[in-house]
Amino acid sequence: MAETKKRDDLKTEEVEAKAKVAVRWCEHASDYAAAVGGKPWKYLLIPHDEIIEPKKLQDFLRFELREEAPFFPDQSDRNQQS
Repeated sequence: MAETKKRDDLKTEEVEAKAKVAVRWCEHASDYAAAVGGKPWKYLLIPHDEIIEPKKLQDFLRFELREEAPFFPDQSDRNQQS
């Protein structure tokens, strides 16, 4: 699941709360998918200014959020994950 938000809004309480729910939803969907032979789900929260024409979906995987990871790693952490 991929969602874009204005970069300035990424750390608002509303966006953080919705993202945490989306991460949990993807975990539940992944658990179910694994039980029936499906593929795992991931939640990507992508800053709007990262969306440019020459990028592919794979380029955005560095924005994946997980429950066990810090909610918003700083930009240097995201760059190291890619």
